[in-house]
Formats: sequence, C-alpha cells, structure tokens
Amino acid sequence: MKLAALLVCVTGAALVGCAYLPTAGPTAGEVIERGVEDNQTRYDVVDVNSRVVATLLAQPPESFRTRFGRYGKPEAPKIGIGDTLSVSIWEAAGGGLFGTSPTDHVSAGSRSV
Repeated sequence: MKLAALLVCVTGAALVGCAYLPTAGPTAGEVIERGVEDNQTRYDVVDVNSRVVATLLAQPPESFRTRFGRYGKPEAPKIGIGDTLSVSIWEAAGGGLFGTSPTDHVSAGSRSV
C-alpha cells in the first residue's frame, strides 16, 4: 500500500514538473495577452472561417508598384566616418566560378574611414 502511495506521489510530482519545462513557443493565452500593451492594440487574433476567406479573395490584388511604390526610392549608399571597407578579389578556376576546383583569393585587407 505504501509503495502504491509513493508511486502516485512521484508520478504526480513528475507531471506537475512538466508544466515548468520550456516549450517550443507561447501558449494561446500568452499570444492573446500580449495583443494589447499600454492600452494599444498591437495585433488581433481573428478566427479564420469561410466568410473571412471569401472577403479576402474578393479584394482585387495590389500591383507591385501600388504596394511598394509609396515608400519612394531608398537613399543612395554613402561611405561615412567609422565605416570599414574590405576588398576581396576572387579569380575563377578552370572549371568556372562555381566549379569544384579551388579558386584563387586575394584580400587587400580592411581599411577604416
């Protein structure tokens, strides 16, 4: 009888301990809790059903220009103070640049601006 009680206690303790082990990701409750922070909605959890899918499919697709054109051109890259430049020169081997033969490599080193 004592052995059975001991076995039940050990099994119960082992199962309770599993609750404190790390998991692969957040629980559903943690995801929903973190959706609102500082009285601001960061994201919303939506049940995806056939009505939601039909609404999304009914919208016309955006063109690439419409989707990304509003951001304009990126700033031209500039070399500034504190940047480090590194120059490497690769020479293609006999079998071509992506062949299995080893390629020659020369490094001019790094220079700080």
